Amino acid sequence: MSGHGEVLQQAAFDAIEDNGEPIIFKRTTTGTFDPVSGEDAGGVTTQFTRMAIVSKASGGVVLSFDNRFENGTLIETNLRAIVVAGLDLTFDPMPGDVAVFDGCDWTVL
Repeated sequence: MSGHGEVLQQAAFDAIEDNGEPIIFKRTTTGTFDPVSGEDAGGVTTQFTRMAIVSKASGGVVLSFDNRFENGTLIETNLRAIVVAGLDLTFDPMPGDVAVFDGCDWTVL
């Protein structure tokens, strides 16, 4: 990216850094199964902390997902939208990763 794009990317990053809260993003990869011990061996958890903006998901956000999210259910009540600047991330958060904030682990959808 060069020129104007870099300036906009940095401005977005700065705004989130100034107004966000620290979120820990974690990804755990399972290891290989050891048939001798009967256990998984070598699983690794990678994590990074980044400032992000967290808000309750609006009806529009809920509707943008598929039919699994029924209005008024616990899933809808607990759904959060997170905005994180993509500048120099350790990894891009993906479904199945975990975001840690408000003292809870949240599954990334």
